Amino acid sequence: MIDDKLNVYGSLRKPYRTRKKSLFDSIGELVDLRNEFVHTGRSVETITDEKIKKSLNDFEVAADRVYERFGEYYGFVPSMDF
Repeated sequence: MIDDKLNVYGSLRKPYRTRKKSLFDSIGELVDLRNEFVHTGRSVETITDEKIKKSLNDFEVAADRVYERFGEYYGFVPSMDF
């Protein structure tokens, strides 16, 4: 539904900070964990408070990158004062 030339994936495939994994892959793993929990009822013991904080930050950075990409592509300055 979005313009075919708009490359949102490119904004997410870059690693974040010093990590080797891209934001896209990190978020994909979280979605997989969510799906396992919702569909099987199994919880993952490896999820700690620190991991949750890190994951929330990943989502925030990913949303910012995509918003910035929209701004670049459609020619507006994203408002980050929210």
